[in-house]
Amino acid sequence: MLGYTQDEFTFELSVNFFHPEDYEIITRLIQAALIFATENNITKEVAFLVTYRLRHKDGHYIRVLRQSTTFENDTEGKIISNLSMLTDISFLSTSNKVDWRFDAPGLDKDKFKKYVTQQYADFFSTREIEVIKLLKQGLKSLEISKELSISKNTVDTHRRKILRKSHCKNTVDLLNFCTQYGLL
Repeated sequence: MLGYTQDEFTFELSVNFFHPEDYEIITRLIQAALIFATENNITKEVAFLVTYRLRHKDGHYIRVLRQSTTFENDTEGKIISNLSMLTDISFLSTSNKVDWRFDAPGLDKDKFKKYVTQQYADFFSTREIEVIKLLKQGLKSLEISKELSISKNTVDTHRRKILRKSHCKNTVDLLNFCTQYGLL
């Protein structure tokens, strides 16, 4: 699917072929899912689905769906290994967003969302969170500058950094991102 031979496909390669814009989000999501599954004795009946972009051998990126489930548990029920299947879904979606879903029998989705939120606790600075909260209230840059006693240029700089960091194109995308990852 990615154009690599079995000999070329190494662990070092596998951790470096995520799209640079997707890497941090994917690693945080995977870490949250693993910590949650370990601390909550998740069984084999679990599904973790995430879509993101991977680099093909020729350099272009394809959109993939990664479907993961527990493969093996120890005698106490803790996860020893997982099984993941990657599917090229480029023909279905050209979106650049990382999408995910975690599902297990009896899953407390609010509890899982707290694990994701913990992984994002340091994603934005305190000031960036203040700006985002004011954006959520519908305030414009000039109004935010007055509210926070900073210049409009500083607010605009924060907004650019926030959008770049979250890989969002606009405020609506940003607010959806923040809601999905429990940042608001």
